[in-house]
Amino acid sequence: MLIVSGMAAMTWKVADDANAAALRVAHTHDVLNGLARVRVETLQIELSTQNFRLTGDPARLNERDRAIARREIELDRVRTLTSDHPAQSARWAQLREVIDQRLGLSRRIEALRRNEGQDAANAFVAAAPLRETRERVDRILGEMDNEERRLLVNRNVAQKHSSDLLVGAGGAVLILMLALLGGTYGLIRRQLRASEGHLRTVISRVPALIAYVDAQQRYVYVNRHYRERFAPHHADIAGRSVREVLGETRYAIAAPLIEKVLKGEPQNYDWEPFPGVWQVINYMPRQDERGEVTGYYVLGADITERKRAEERIRLLNGELEQRVRELEQVSRALRTLSAGNRAMLRATGERELLDSMCRALVEIGAYPMAVVWLRNAAGAYVPTAQCGHPDGIDGLRAWAAANAPAVRAAMDAIVADGQMRFVSDTERAGDDALPPLPAPVPGGVVACPLRVGGSGIGLLTVHRAASEGFGDEEMSLIGESADDLAYGVSTLRTHAEQARTREAMYRLTQYDLLTGYPTRPCSATRWRPNCAAAVSTNARSHCCR
Repeated sequence: MLIVSGMAAMTWKVADDANAAALRVAHTHDVLNGLARVRVETLQIELSTQNFRLTGDPARLNERDRAIARREIELDRVRTLTSDHPAQSARWAQLREVIDQRLGLSRRIEALRRNEGQDAANAFVAAAPLRETRERVDRILGEMDNEERRLLVNRNVAQKHSSDLLVGAGGAVLILMLALLGGTYGLIRRQLRASEGHLRTVISRVPALIAYVDAQQRYVYVNRHYRERFAPHHADIAGRSVREVLGETRYAIAAPLIEKVLKGEPQNYDWEPFPGVWQVINYMPRQDERGEVTGYYVLGADITERKRAEERIRLLNGELEQRVRELEQVSRALRTLSAGNRAMLRATGERELLDSMCRALVEIGAYPMAVVWLRNAAGAYVPTAQCGHPDGIDGLRAWAAANAPAVRAAMDAIVADGQMRFVSDTERAGDDALPPLPAPVPGGVVACPLRVGGSGIGLLTVHRAASEGFGDEEMSLIGESADDLAYGVSTLRTHAEQARTREAMYRLTQYDLLTGYPTRPCSATRWRPNCAAAVSTNARSHCCR
C-alpha cells in the first residue's frame, strides 16, 4: 500500500507539474498576444493622427482615441502579466514613458492642426522626434517580444519534460500494477479466497481504470472506477460483453485495437469516450503457459486536464499566428498609405500623382496590380495609370475598349453607390458585381470610387493573388488611400484651374484683345519695334517711352 500511495503521490505531483508548465506556456502566449495588440493599436494611433493632420477630419481623432483606449487596456494587461519579471517590468516602464511622450506629440499636432492649420502641424511634425520615439517603441516592444519568446522556448522544454515525466510515472504505475497483479496471482494459488478480497480492495482504490477481459471479449473483473465510468447503473458487469458495456459508438473505436491485443500486441491510445472527458488506455495481452492469449488487461487514466491545456495552447498559437498575419497586412497597407501620402505631397501634376500611387501599391504594398480608371467626357472609363499589368497601359486600354459596355455598366454602378466593393475570382458577375477586371494572376479585386467635389470621376482597383485575401483593416486602409488619391487629384485640378484663371485675367488686363500687344506703356528697348509695327498696321497711336 505504501508503494501504491507513493506512486500515486508521485503521479499526482508530476501531473501537477505538467499542468503548471502548461499554464506558464499559456501565460507567455498571453503576453505575446498583448504585445502584438499594443503594436497594432500604436500603428493605428499614428495613422489616425497623420490622417487628421492631412485632412482635418474629426472622425480620425475619434478613431485615434478609441485606439488609445484599447492600447491602455492591453498595456495594463501586459504590466500585470509581466509583474513577476523584473526585466520585463523595467522595459514596460520605458515603454510607458515613450508612449506618453508620443501621446503628447499627438495632442500637440492636433492642437496645431485645429488652431493654426495644416502648415503649422506639418512644420511641427518635421521638427518633432516622431521617428526617434517610433523606433524606441518598436525596439522596446521587440525586446519584450524576444524575451517572451525566449521564455516560451524554455517553458515549452519544461512542459515537454513534465509530460515525459508524466508518461514515465504512468508507465511506472503500470509496471507497479503488473507487479501487484503478478504477486497477487502467486498468492491466489496459495490462498485464493483470502487474497482475492484484499486484491480487489487495493485495485479499487487505485486512481485508474482497471479491467480484465477474456478472449471472448467478456469482462472477468473491473475495478470501481471503471464500473462507475462505463456502467454506473450496474452493480457488477462481470460476464457482460465489451460491446454491451461500451455501446456501439465507443466499441467501434475500441474493436480494432481489441483484435490486435488478442493477437498478442499491446495497445495504447487516447480517446474521448464521453464529451469533454479524455482518457489514455493501455491494453496488455494475457498469455498462458503455451503462449496463447487468454484475455487482456485494461489500464486507463484520465488525461482531461492535459488535453484541455494542449487545446488551449493550440488555440493560443492559432490566434497568435492570425494576429501576426493581420499585423503584416496592416503594416503593408500602412506603408502603402504612407507612400501614397508622400506621392501626393511631392506630385506636381495629376499624371505623376496617379502613376506614383499605382507604383506604391505594387512596389511597396506588394499587390500584383493597381489601376486608376478615369471617366472621360463620353462617360467611358479609361485606364489612366497602372502598375503590374503584363501588357502595360496600352494592353490594358485595349482590353477596356473591347469590354467597354460591361466595364462602364459595372463601374457606373460602383461610382453611383459610392462604396468600396470587393469581389473574389470565384464569384460570378451579377447585377451588382464588379466587372471581370484583368489581373496577371487569378485573384480578388477591390474597387474604390474616386470622388471629387461630390461627383465620381473614376475608380482605383487593387488586385490580389488567388491564394490571399483582404482583411477588413487592410481594405479600410486601401479605401483611405483611394480617398487621399481623390483629394490629391481634386487639389491638383483646383490649382491648375486657378493658374488658368490667373493667366486669363492677366491677359485681359495686360494685352489688347484685337492686336495681342500690351496695353500699358513699355520700355523703348523692349517694345518699340512692336509699337512701330502696330502703328503702321492698325493706324493706331501708341505712346512708347
